[in-house]
Amino acid sequence: MVDFVDFLADRESTAQKTELAALIAEYASENAGTEFDLDEEFEKAGIDHLRTIDGVPQ
Repeated sequence: MVDFVDFLADRESTAQKTELAALIAEYASENAGTEFDLDEEFEKAGIDHLRTIDGVPQ
């Protein structure tokens, strides 16, 4: 699964990544605290996963 995600990430240009990051940040800002906000457990799981990329806790 990680190889597939890496493959998709490598396909994106820097401009596309920057645009996507801006859109995600805008969505997060507009929806914070609403029914469309990520629940705390899901958010924590995502953060925990990012901290252990390549199997190395940070």
